Amino acid sequence: MEKRQKRSQIIAIIFLGILLIGAAITWWILWQGKKEGTVAHIYQNGKEIKVIHLDMVTEKEQLTIYGENGKYNRIQIEHGKISIIDASCPDKICIETGAIQNDLVPIVCLPNQLIIKIEGAENNGLDAVAQ
Repeated sequence: MEKRQKRSQIIAIIFLGILLIGAAITWWILWQGKKEGTVAHIYQNGKEIKVIHLDMVTEKEQLTIYGENGKYNRIQIEHGKISIIDASCPDKICIETGAIQNDLVPIVCLPNQLIIKIEGAENNGLDAVAQ
């Protein structure tokens, strides 16, 4: 009887160990999959024209996107954030949006048909004004 009880305990311990190892492997795989980082997607005329991995940016960079009839948007790229710093549009709302670093609000320049969206950033529920 004691042998049977010990065997049952050993089987239960082995089963529990396998479950814990399986859970740890599953958690690790899911955690690794979410390490994609902060990615900015730039769209012009409804088409994605550029993807920038903001977590990989080490120095400030500037990029100018040209549209129809010489229209342009000058974009500043920094580690973890992106902004439009100059534009040929008349209202400059895209510049006033400031730097974005999460998916709460995209940068939109309607006259130049440009949209910048961020994906994969940690979202703490606060926007730039509330921070």
